[in-house]
Amino acid sequence: MTATEPVHDADQRQCGCCGRQRPARRVAELWPVADQDYGLRKFTVIDPDGNRVRFGSPFR
Repeated sequence: MTATEPVHDADQRQCGCCGRQRPARRVAELWPVADQDYGLRKFTVIDPDGNRVRFGSPFR
């Protein structure tokens, strides 16, 4: 499953939901915040079951 969640500030959300370090049990993989060509700044979290959640906010 893949889901996309719009957020106000992707940088702040990544720190808030995942902390500075990846939680060992709840997050299998964490892709860092990055600017996208289509105008979003986003990051992706993948849980141990393979579910992918993307968080994104518009460029500032």
